[in-house]
Amino acid sequence: MHCESTPIDGFDWSVSDEPITYPERDRVGACTRALEWRRSQSAHGRDGDWDWEAVEPVPTDDPDWLYVGNLIARDRRRLRIFWRPASDAVRVERPKAPPAPIMVPASTPLAPEPIRFSVSVTGIRHRSAVLARLRFLPSRGREDLNFPVMSLTIPPPLDMTPVK
Repeated sequence: MHCESTPIDGFDWSVSDEPITYPERDRVGACTRALEWRRSQSAHGRDGDWDWEAVEPVPTDDPDWLYVGNLIARDRRRLRIFWRPASDAVRVERPKAPPAPIMVPASTPLAPEPIRFSVSVTGIRHRSAVLARLRFLPSRGREDLNFPVMSLTIPPPLDMTPVK
């Protein structure tokens, strides 16, 4: 502990550089009151869902309040406990709002492709007829359609004369 002698009003006062200490029973009492309040706010009065832990007092942005502990949920979420030594008031940090769900726009479906097919044409020997085979191919947007392979014999026109 470092002390300096400072003359104020003609008296010799000693000023300490050490931070102010607060009795542990007051800090524990603040944490206990915060826990009781949080349990009263819990749904269905589930007492075992919350516990607390004390920390060394830390000043906050507001010089009247100190951070003295944490409320700990079963799922390890933490809410800070603040204590005001002058009035012995206790304040608990508000839980953070759950993150908003990300809205992903629905993808615009692609228009199905036209039905694709392949045709093979073969001439039959010693006959003037033609054999045509028609096969449908898979295409985007029509994957669930199944077509059989179709074979067709096309006879020559009636007015055609066979050539040897």
